[in-house]
Amino acid sequence: MKISKTISALVVILLVTSQIQAENGDVIPIEVNKLSDRILFIKTGETSVLTNMLAVSTDEGIIVFDSTWLASLARRAKKIIEKEFGRNDFAYLVLTHAAFDHTTGNQEFSEAVIIGHDIVPSRMKVNVKRVHEQGGFFYRAFQNAKDRLEDLTKGSLEEKEANEFITAYTLLLKELSSPDFILTPPDITFNDQLTLRLGDLTLHMVHNIPSYSDNDIITYIPELKLLNVGDVFNNDRLPWISRNTDIPKWLEIFKDFTDREGQIEHVIGGHSGLLTMTEVKEHLEYVNDLYEGIKSAKADGMTLAETQQKFSFEKFNHLNHINPVIPGWKIDMHAMNIQNIWRMLD
Repeated sequence: MKISKTISALVVILLVTSQIQAENGDVIPIEVNKLSDRILFIKTGETSVLTNMLAVSTDEGIIVFDSTWLASLARRAKKIIEKEFGRNDFAYLVLTHAAFDHTTGNQEFSEAVIIGHDIVPSRMKVNVKRVHEQGGFFYRAFQNAKDRLEDLTKGSLEEKEANEFITAYTLLLKELSSPDFILTPPDITFNDQLTLRLGDLTLHMVHNIPSYSDNDIITYIPELKLLNVGDVFNNDRLPWISRNTDIPKWLEIFKDFTDREGQIEHVIGGHSGLLTMTEVKEHLEYVNDLYEGIKSAKADGMTLAETQQKFSFEKFNHLNHINPVIPGWKIDMHAMNIQNIWRMLD
């Protein structure tokens, strides 16, 4: 499906007023970590605002996971992958979920078979529309980043995050409004599980229950001791709990992976640096403790305010290295998680 529209008034305003004079994704740095002869961990951007990519070399071609915010950025990453692996036979692109910052560059891998959850095609259409909405979530985040810039310490992480969001969002609007942009949904979708055998490697893909989104895919490649969790876990963010999250089921799904702790060496999240299984277990412990604690608090007749005070983020000492506020978004994830668990238990 090709999207070819006249640049909206919103895009014109943002492009004109943006403090960033950027023409394409070349302004965004790409960091490549070769975890083995067959695994490339690719971090786009200087902060965790932008998206990670993962590339795996198999006997039957290259598998890429996610395609970043921008087609221009995906194009650069693709060339890096080709150079590092010395080949250009892209077999599969696996989408960890439908968010625009993981799927906008899909068209750059049009020769590959694209895999995603059943819900991904419809979610991609909705997400592209939402990016353009003046007054919508992403527009407000953009305005917030611009408004905060003057008050942020120059050179601080917060300033870098705000600048990176402004740059990426401005470029995203430009690309989505171009006649060259092609919305490229998955060729193969599945609901629960999908297993692929590619030479000597096995890809086990499983749908995570609704948490960060309702279409997250977790991929395990046992022969490479590799686990890709997408945006479900990142080492500098709290896990996202929605009102529809089936927490016992979530814990059950990941028990299969935590029980294999010694068999997993590489854990890839969607935005931050490399994860460890210890960090994954810490995130799951946070989810379980919060869930069980709030369930007990409600049974004891406590109010939401009392529960929020009892389970303030400071009580979770093992996660004190994490900022509960999502970079650039002004969303307190811990407060939101408490509210969502409270409501799901009503």
